[in-house]
Amino acid sequence: SSEQLSLPVHRESCPAPLPTMASVPAEGARTLSVTMFNGTTVEVKLFAGATVRDLRAEVAKQRPPPEHKELRLVHNAQVLQDDVEVDGLDASLPLFAVLSQDSRTEVLLKVVSEYAGYDDLLTAGKAVDGVVAVGPMPSIFDVLQEMGGKAPDEEVTKLRRSPWSGGLLEFRGSEGSLLLPSLELTGLLAANGASKAQRATLSIGVNSDQFNRGLGVVLEASPLMEASAATEGLPWYTYCDLGVSKDKPGSAVKFHPGMHGGQLRVEGFGGFQNQSVGFTPESWSRSGRKLHTLEVTVGADGTNEVCLRGAEDGQVWRKAWSRALFDGQRLPAVYAWLDLGDTAENPLIVSPISLSLVMAALD
Repeated sequence: SSEQLSLPVHRESCPAPLPTMASVPAEGARTLSVTMFNGTTVEVKLFAGATVRDLRAEVAKQRPPPEHKELRLVHNAQVLQDDVEVDGLDASLPLFAVLSQDSRTEVLLKVVSEYAGYDDLLTAGKAVDGVVAVGPMPSIFDVLQEMGGKAPDEEVTKLRRSPWSGGLLEFRGSEGSLLLPSLELTGLLAANGASKAQRATLSIGVNSDQFNRGLGVVLEASPLMEASAATEGLPWYTYCDLGVSKDKPGSAVKFHPGMHGGQLRVEGFGGFQNQSVGFTPESWSRSGRKLHTLEVTVGADGTNEVCLRGAEDGQVWRKAWSRALFDGQRLPAVYAWLDLGDTAENPLIVSPISLSLVMAALD
């Protein structure tokens, strides 16, 4: 009665940042917590014998879906069918709402942060002099394939495996494509005796043969992060209104391989216009298929820094900006970005992402 998604479920020694599904009062009524696709939750009270159809209807009353879309529920690696009785669901596991017209890959992208491998890697990270290094993280392509049992739909992800070694991906979309979801650091912090991280650095190799198109990454704060949209007093900067919006808590970090000075900018609140980095980061072909590394550091105090390390020795440039993207407990999501996109011969090449976190002491 359910469509199996083959989603690995991490059941042991995993802190649960998301609400469990239900509590059961003595009179038999059940209060269910449903995590929506934007990260918020709704509470629904149902009585014995209620079905998933009843639950969907109550959730839709509180959070009406967009026109021509229908809410569906995902629980324990399954898209639930309407005739399933709510009483038969495992109350210790989270329950997610997705949109029914979404493809299999789109559904998985909405719950990809629950992939057990992420938490396993993070929790295994041990601090050395107060710094925890994790990664490289698994490719989003590999994660979606493991979760879904087959290769993800490239028309949805706009990603494909690169023919070059190193676990590289090629991005061709005109809008951003998720590379790493926003992740909870609960397990990592507990394992290292910390209440939060002071700052996190996300490192990713990028390059392309595109010319005169800003490319790089977009970082978007977790929707669960308190005060993530606080922008009072911060200037707004955008070059072309691509990749950022005043309605989303994010920053776009872009530069121009092959262009004199690299012309790196950060778009969004607190950002800055094109800056010469003091060297020319050569394009994918001219560099001999080498990657330049973007090291983006996000601070729990809202102070961030981008460091561009060119493919050649000694090519290093950095600059700070202010924007609340990290609260010390939830990493921002990372998206591949290429202004105006590309569907022909010159995609954005991206590497797996590595993390480095500086711990804060327990209160």
